[in-house]
Amino acid sequence: METNTLRQALERAKEGQGSVVVVGGPPGCGDPSLMKACVHGADEAGAVLLDAIASPAETGIPLGVAGQLFQSAELAGAVDDPQTLIREEGARLAGATGAADVEFEVLHRLHEAVLALGERAAVMVFVDEARYADDTSLRFLLFLARRIRESRVVVVVGESARATPAASAAAEFHAELLRLPHCRQLRLAPLPPDAVAASLVGLVGRQEADALAAEVHEASGGNPLLVRALVQDYAEARAAAKDTPLQVCPGDRFRQAVSGLLRRGELAVLQMAQAFAVAGEDAPVTVLSGAVGLAGDMVPRVIQALQGAGLMHEGRFRNPAVRRAVREDLSPDEATALNRSLAHLLYEEGAPASTVARHLLAGGGGDARWAVGVLEEAADEARAGQRFDLALRYLEFAHELCRDTARRAGIRTRIAGLAWHVRPAGVVRHLPRLIDAARAGHLCGADTIALVWHLLWYGRFDEAVDALERLGDIPGGPDRRTAGELGVLRRAISASSPELLTHGSRTAPPPAGQDPASAHVVVEPRLQGVAVLDTVLRRGADPSTVVHAEQALRRIQLGDKGPETAEPVTSALLALVYADRLDVAEPWFARLLGEDALRGSPSWQARIHAVQAEAALRRGALPAALGAAETALAQLPPAAWGVGLGLPLGTAVLAATGMGRYDKAAALLAQPVPEAMFQTRYGLQYLHARGCHHLATGGHYAALADFASCGELMRAWEMDLPGLVPWRTAAAQAWLHLDDRDQARRLIDEQLQRLSPGPSRTRATTLRVLAATGEPHRRAALLTEAVDMLEACGDHLELARALADLGHALHHDGHRSRARMIARRAYRSAMECKAGSLTEELQAGKDGLCSADSAAAASDLAQLSDAELRVAALAAQGMTNRKIAGRLFITVSTVEQHLTQVYRKLNVKHRKELPYGLHSAMRESA
Repeated sequence: METNTLRQALERAKEGQGSVVVVGGPPGCGDPSLMKACVHGADEAGAVLLDAIASPAETGIPLGVAGQLFQSAELAGAVDDPQTLIREEGARLAGATGAADVEFEVLHRLHEAVLALGERAAVMVFVDEARYADDTSLRFLLFLARRIRESRVVVVVGESARATPAASAAAEFHAELLRLPHCRQLRLAPLPPDAVAASLVGLVGRQEADALAAEVHEASGGNPLLVRALVQDYAEARAAAKDTPLQVCPGDRFRQAVSGLLRRGELAVLQMAQAFAVAGEDAPVTVLSGAVGLAGDMVPRVIQALQGAGLMHEGRFRNPAVRRAVREDLSPDEATALNRSLAHLLYEEGAPASTVARHLLAGGGGDARWAVGVLEEAADEARAGQRFDLALRYLEFAHELCRDTARRAGIRTRIAGLAWHVRPAGVVRHLPRLIDAARAGHLCGADTIALVWHLLWYGRFDEAVDALERLGDIPGGPDRRTAGELGVLRRAISASSPELLTHGSRTAPPPAGQDPASAHVVVEPRLQGVAVLDTVLRRGADPSTVVHAEQALRRIQLGDKGPETAEPVTSALLALVYADRLDVAEPWFARLLGEDALRGSPSWQARIHAVQAEAALRRGALPAALGAAETALAQLPPAAWGVGLGLPLGTAVLAATGMGRYDKAAALLAQPVPEAMFQTRYGLQYLHARGCHHLATGGHYAALADFASCGELMRAWEMDLPGLVPWRTAAAQAWLHLDDRDQARRLIDEQLQRLSPGPSRTRATTLRVLAATGEPHRRAALLTEAVDMLEACGDHLELARALADLGHALHHDGHRSRARMIARRAYRSAMECKAGSLTEELQAGKDGLCSADSAAAASDLAQLSDAELRVAALAAQGMTNRKIAGRLFITVSTVEQHLTQVYRKLNVKHRKELPYGLHSAMRESA
């Protein structure tokens, strides 16, 4: 449309009818298309084009725009060097004030220069963004426009729509032009969808253009500048991709177009767009306008300008790429100033703390007293939403701004608590300052207890005791909340760091029934969690253990809590594990690891994986145990594990040793561990694991030293529980390797006296070693009892060991057929556990038994009738009696009778003891 209008104006100019055309529209809807139209129209008409583009940067240069117009080579010889005239007059005006000082003679001579060109050809004078032209150039343009009505000159003025009032000279210039009878106004509009499609046809073809047009139009609002940028980005993406991407992908061209559109426009429009981009479109308009210093009545016009430019629609950015482009175009200084202003205004407006804090953080500073409180509140919100990193940033900034010593100490305590979740190794760097704050009396009771949890974990026991004793010195005693927390802490100390109990009564757990935790209902489930473990370790498990442990696990509120909650949860899980109730414990692992509240916390995840590994080890699932332990170790750096490192590391060593991966176990043991670990329960597990590795690799005396250390500590701490660390069983095995059965028997007898009544995994293991210390003819009975217990409790590794020993005992007693069957079962169990060295040992023994006893085995099977052999063969494959009856077309009763005879003749008790060779024997008999 603009091309036709300009063509018509030039045609009239050729006939001596000069005119003025004022072209206006939203930013980006004219240039550079308007410039292109002017150039094309002038070339087509054979006209001379004098063009200039005004800029805000050159508004103060007298005759700056006029100088651009008269740079054309076409002016050579027209007048006496108009450029020299402009330079001289410009220099003179630079020291004067106001455009009125320009000499009439200068305006006249420049006007004559243009008219002189018109004698040879039509002339088009084009000035884009004339509102930014200097006052003297505007005076010249207006002088020229008034005098061209009967000339061969066309003046074209391009102006973008304004949202804010123009400067007085520009406003006067615009008004005067529109009053001229030979002036015509042309309004440009955004491209409609069909025009957008047309612009795409040359690039992608009609079908693809039609498919993309709506999306391009939606993203650009039809602004030609943005349309071109999107088309260029699409073309580049299309060329780079193997398959044609049928979607709009705003890229660098689009970002540059948005930036240029705003930077060349009005400052108020740019600033409002920046405020929208930084604060979000949902921020109150009063806040946005206040942040950029814009009067309230101007806001609708500015928003309309943004919508007219295709950047916004219904008060929101048309595309997320627009917002990104605006934000990326902000200089650091602009972003800082804008965020600080927004933070203050949003706070005054009563916006949520998280919204205000976001701008405080981005602003990088602020002296307002209210800022610290807002940041603390925002940190609480972020922490509740498991956004620990964000909460940590808020608190660190609050600590930086805070000037109150005691409050700073409290904030640092909270920082350490959050770091425990996401940067656990970083907790250590906060401890010296917190210790100083506690000694200076700047920490409240709850914060002191939070500090003690960290000190205990990192083995800083002297400072922990000192902090606890200071709590005891509080006049009138601790408040109810602190007293409750203190009860949980003391019971946890009793269960994990008993060495501290020697420091005095104020660190010891209170007598039963007088626990301060009962003073505050919130901490009761956590107290129950640590108390059930402490009870199991000191008095053994009983029927109430499972009840209390599960009650604690169900009632403890996980949320965003730190070690003060993690310790009770893992304590309740370990109580179940040490009580040999793996069937109850294992479902809790999956449930806890799937909790949304724990997914963002490596510390939580690592602790649960460590307990899960211990449970898997006690099931004999060696690969699973090693995998879970290594997962736990990978989730936290060694420094972050503190004294707790002994749990996953000990489990990993035991699993690797059991699998015969001795180099792997040795590498794990080569890792440095904190010396303070050996003053905790975790040290016991590490010592036991190291001793077992020594035992497996022939270091019998080194093993005995580790097991003896375990025994000394456990007796001193009054937690000599075989279910925790069976040090006597392990030491007895070491003495057996050294051929000292008396020492071994003494230890086993001691352990039997300490076991709880009834069958258990620990009792079965003890019976297995007891059998090795006794008379050969008594071993089979003890081992059979051990096997029965282990089958019930599900420890496949210990079952494989017990079966192996039972096979040897039966062979010694002359029960060769049954010994061979048992040896095969032991081998299968060892294979299932991936117990490498045991599997190799059993393979060799099994082969020996099979070769030595093949004749005897054939003789045993020869005792069976054909009917009995058929039933036995199917039973050995795992078929039920009902399926066997159906297969052989006999009754279930007949199957039972045949199996009774088979068990008697082969001297076995269960179908699982039937040899696999029965099927082959049945084929041979057939």
